[in-house]
Amino acid sequence: YRWQTVSNVIDTAFYAYRDREPRQGRAFRFCCLANANGAFLRMKGYDTLLAAFSQMKNCELHIAGRETDGKALGSIIAGVQNKADVHVHGELTRDEVRQLLYSSDALVLASRSEVQPLVLMEAMATGIPVVTTTAAPMSLRIPGACFTAAVDSALSLMEAMTAVQAVSPSPVISQAIERMASAETVAEKLERIFSE
Repeated sequence: YRWQTVSNVIDTAFYAYRDREPRQGRAFRFCCLANANGAFLRMKGYDTLLAAFSQMKNCELHIAGRETDGKALGSIIAGVQNKADVHVHGELTRDEVRQLLYSSDALVLASRSEVQPLVLMEAMATGIPVVTTTAAPMSLRIPGACFTAAVDSALSLMEAMTAVQAVSPSPVISQAIERMASAETVAEKLERIFSE
C-alpha cells in the first residue's frame, strides 16, 4: 500500500519565535518538559538526563511536568553532583510552559521511546534548538536545530548537550517547524492527499 506521513499540528502562533536574553555572563539554560509520573519517569529517560547533566559545567537544567516535583524524580536529583543547578517547576500551565521555553536556550528530552513528541516541535517553534535521542522520528531531525544522542547513553547525551550550546535561538528554526506543523501546512497536505 502507499502511505505518506503527516505531522501533528502545533499552534505555531502561540509558540512563535521570540528573541532571547543574551547569554553573556550567565549559565546556559536547558529545559526538559516531560511528565515523571509512573512509567513516564523511565520512558522519558530522566536517569540518563541527570547522569549526563551531572558531568556538565556552567549550565542550568529546568525540569517541568506532572510529578516532576515528586519523590521518585527527587531521589534521582539528590544523587546529582551539581544538583543546585537543577530547578524543578512541577506541572505548568500552557502559558507557563511557553514562558519557560522563552527563558531557555535549548530543550533536552532523553526519551527511550517516542512517536512524535510535540514538545520538541513546540520548543523549535519558539526558535530554540533541541537535544533528543534516536527514539525521535527522522522527520523532527532538522539539521542544525535537532541534536540526537544514543538511547540510554549519558555520554552521548552529554556530547549532544555540549554541541547544542554553539547554536543560538533563531527564527530559521521556528520557520522550519511552521513549514512542517502549522495548521495551514497540515490542512494543505491532507487536502492534497485526499484529492489525489
